[in-house]
Amino acid sequence: MKMCPFCAEEIQEAAKKCKHCGEWLSDEPAKTSAEPIKGIPCSYGSCNGKILDAGYCTKCFRMPEEVSTDIKKGTNQNKEEGKQKGVLAYIVNLVSRFVKLVGVLLLGIIIVISICIVYFTMKDSPSLFTSLPPSPPSGNTATAQGCEDTALAFVMSKEFVKKRLRSPSTADFPHLYSDGVRVEYQGDCTHNVWAYVDASNAFGAIIREKYYAKVNYDKGDDSWILQDLQMHE
Repeated sequence: MKMCPFCAEEIQEAAKKCKHCGEWLSDEPAKTSAEPIKGIPCSYGSCNGKILDAGYCTKCFRMPEEVSTDIKKGTNQNKEEGKQKGVLAYIVNLVSRFVKLVGVLLLGIIIVISICIVYFTMKDSPSLFTSLPPSPPSGNTATAQGCEDTALAFVMSKEFVKKRLRSPSTADFPHLYSDGVRVEYQGDCTHNVWAYVDASNAFGAIIREKYYAKVNYDKGDDSWILQDLQMHE
C-alpha cells in the first residue's frame, strides 16, 4: 500500500490512478477514454465541480460542510441586506408622507390667514358692503329727493365743510356708515351731522378736524341751507 500524493489516501502499490480523487499517478494517462467523474454536484456559487467520496470538491476543493456553511452565510447576508433595504424604504416612505402632511398644513394655514385678512379688511371698510351715497349735486341745488334723506344731508354737509378748508382738494371724508359719523333728522327738513375730515393745513400737513353741521332743505328754492357749522381738531 502507498499514499496518494494528491489526496493522501491509501492506494495499491501498482495503482496508476487514485480511486479516491481520480488523479493519474503516472505521467501517461490511460489509453482508454477518461470516465466522467462521479460524485455529487457542488452547490457553492458558480462552481460546477463534483464532490467525491473523499469528501471534497474536485474544482473548489471545499468540503460539503464548508459549502453548506458558505451558502448559509450568503443566505443570511442576503436576508440582512433585504432587511436593510426594507427599513430604508420604510423610512423614505415616512419622510415622504410627513413632507406631504406639512405641505397640506401650510396650505391650510395660508388659506385661513388669507380669509382672515380679507374679512377684517372688508369689516373695516363698510363701503365694500354698502352702496355709495349719491353724488353731490352741483352748487347747492338738491336733487328731487325727500327732505328726510339723511345720506343727501351728509353729502351736502361735506360741500359746506369744503368751503371752510384751506385745501379743499385734499379733503378726505369718511363714509356715511363709518365710525364717528352720525346723521340725525330733526324734522322740518333739518338734519344734524357729526363727522370728520382729513385735509392739509397751512403747512401742508394732513390733520383731522371734527365738525358738526346743521343743514336744512328749502323746498321752495329746492336747495340746501347751512344753518350752523362748528369745526375743531
